[in-house]
Amino acid sequence: MQSCFSALREHQKIKLISTLGYVTNHSLFYKKHLAGLTANDVSQFNLEQISSLPFTTKEDLRKNGGLLPSAALHDCWVYYETTGTTGSPTPCPRNEIDSLHNNTPLIIRL
Repeated sequence: MQSCFSALREHQKIKLISTLGYVTNHSLFYKKHLAGLTANDVSQFNLEQISSLPFTTKEDLRKNGGLLPSAALHDCWVYYETTGTTGSPTPCPRNEIDSLHNNTPLIIRL
């Protein structure tokens, strides 16, 4: 059983490093939000350091909507905004992969 946990942690570490590298290179918001994180820091990042990352709040999303995307908007499959029930609407552009990751758990649950 331990090897399953080790494999999961290694997978999570690889995905975290990949995500950090991607957003710091492709999202203007995260490039600024994670400004203290160098490419070397990202490549050496581990799960124990995750609490050192600055939290992204709903207000951050609202204020920086146009700076958040890590891909060009014309590459999005769908663009929508939240209803803004608790404040200004939050932009939520999605590509095909985002949609699969966001919606598949809902479909499987049915």
